[in-house]
Amino acid sequence: MARYVGLDVGTHAVRAAELSVGRDGIPTLERFGQVAMPPGAVVAGEVAEPTLVSQALKRLWREVGFSTKKVIIGVGNQRVVVRPDELPEMDDDELRQAIEFKADALIPIPLEDAVLDFQELEHDVNDDGEPVVNVLVVAAQRDMLNTLMEALQGADLSVEMVDLTPFGLVRALADTDLGSIDDSGPLADAIVSIGAGITSVVVHELGVPRFIRILTLGAESITEGLAREFEIDVDGAEGIKRQLLNGQLDEADRVRANNVVTERIGPLVDEIRSSLGYHMAHEGVTLRRVLLTGGGARLPRVADHLRTQLDTEVVTADPLGRIRVGDTGLTERQLLDVADLAAVPSGLALAGRPAAGGVRRLALQPPEVA
Repeated sequence: MARYVGLDVGTHAVRAAELSVGRDGIPTLERFGQVAMPPGAVVAGEVAEPTLVSQALKRLWREVGFSTKKVIIGVGNQRVVVRPDELPEMDDDELRQAIEFKADALIPIPLEDAVLDFQELEHDVNDDGEPVVNVLVVAAQRDMLNTLMEALQGADLSVEMVDLTPFGLVRALADTDLGSIDDSGPLADAIVSIGAGITSVVVHELGVPRFIRILTLGAESITEGLAREFEIDVDGAEGIKRQLLNGQLDEADRVRANNVVTERIGPLVDEIRSSLGYHMAHEGVTLRRVLLTGGGARLPRVADHLRTQLDTEVVTADPLGRIRVGDTGLTERQLLDVADLAAVPSGLALAGRPAAGGVRRLALQPPEVA
């Protein structure tokens, strides 16, 4: 039975999920855990203090007891660029050469400073009847990746694959059945994952990513607003946020906290609406629904604000509802508490399975690591 560990290095915590895949192909969650990190260890989705991240990872592996130190890691920040492209049908080596030849026009990063790869999406026929392949070209800045690799090596972890975090979200949450098609063709679903410092927005059709946007806004701005409103430090503000979620604040403080949430969530919702609106208008497709996940999705009124701004269905995602749950050592209550945090690491772990049709997986390891 094959086992894969997906690792999500977030702003305030490292999280990992171990999945096993049996002969029936259905994944089972075997282990999940997270360990908090001090402020400043990761900033805007990038590792800033590798030693602090290494320490958190060592503790995570020690406390959870994963069966392997081989991991599939995800990246998603402002130093990762994703661009769609259409190329004539050709084999992988020729595709890579063609993409590298066009890289200057596609990618705003000097090729020598980037790790470049691509993900095939689908094979099609263009208006002239010629076979083409649609791809997503992904480039990540090399120094950002090297700092991430340094943190993993400091924890004695080895990298099997460097994947794109939004791809993990699609694997974990995408509805790929034909119920997503109406008379006009496939309907697009959006997945919005709100973290502390980063929000990932991805639109897919039947599991095929069409649009990816990574925003450097998240729930952290709400924490900062609560700290200012209540004149306390960040740790105290996190406590206020937890009390708000659990209904433990008195009426006056609840009103104050909700006002901060409403004020601070506005810019993030505007960015999400603008990103989705651009894609819908540009591609002329209909948005069926938005799946909301991530720690920031727990905040009150977030779903209501999105629902009002987008005028579409907004539902809370359940990544654990799509897989079996094994003997994780977690109670049912604990599993409910971590469900919205498990989407990214679970989806990254799923990248370890052989791809349907033998399609190659995205691999953003620096060459010296690969």
